[in-house]
Amino acid sequence: MRLYSKFCWVTMLILLVNHAVLTQNRDQPSYTLARWFIQSGDNPTWAQRDGDSGDWTEQELPASISLTNGFAWARGAFNLQDVSFAGPYYLVFDRSDIACEVFLNGSYIGFRGSIPSSAQKFVVPANQVSYWALPSELLQNGNNVISLRMYSQGSTVSLRPLHITNLSGALFQEQVVSFLNSTLNLMLGTLSIFIGMYFFALWLGRRQEKPYFWYALASLAIGIYFMEIGANFALIPYNLQRAVSKAALVISMASLIQFNFLFPFVKFQLPDGFPG
Repeated sequence: MRLYSKFCWVTMLILLVNHAVLTQNRDQPSYTLARWFIQSGDNPTWAQRDGDSGDWTEQELPASISLTNGFAWARGAFNLQDVSFAGPYYLVFDRSDIACEVFLNGSYIGFRGSIPSSAQKFVVPANQVSYWALPSELLQNGNNVISLRMYSQGSTVSLRPLHITNLSGALFQEQVVSFLNSTLNLMLGTLSIFIGMYFFALWLGRRQEKPYFWYALASLAIGIYFMEIGANFALIPYNLQRAVSKAALVISMASLIQFNFLFPFVKFQLPDGFPG
């Protein structure tokens, strides 16, 4: 069971690093855009800076927003004089199941994933942070309007607050936070799957030792969960992939309960040829 102990230590180390980095993230300059006007549906004129938001729903993010045929628009405003740090400025979009196009004062400045059309399919980097430069020539000294044309599969989707940061904050998001969200989760998923295969092989050698089977199943399931968190693509339809990931998490928890129940009865005698 030394491999099990090493796996636990590695997992704890990754969680501690994650916590330390997220604590450092709070020290980055940031201006939060939490109040938005939301309208379900799709209309290209809603990108305009001076569009009428009278019949839109005002919401404080994070919130669950309604979609019509997968679409919704969000419009938020900020006064540049209220931003307490110097530019250049960047807009940060947190992890979400949303593909979107971004407009500043009516001008297109970037995209996240791809909104489905006749020329492209739906793609979303759900587990990645996205950010876009706010061009100085488009920014106004007073009020500025950011518009988001959003798409996701389903009738509702969760939207988190967006943030304005400077260059150092944007680079931190790209180089550190995205690394934690993707690379480390892929590493942890790969390690979990390896551990699961190892204990499954142990169980094949001693089938009377049921804890080996349950721990193998738990490790394989949690490996699938972490791999999905770290992946930036869908191997199967997106909603199905997310459902499989959530099911894998439930299976891993149930398997760990079985493992912990039977663990005291394990006889620690490994088959010949297996490292101890």
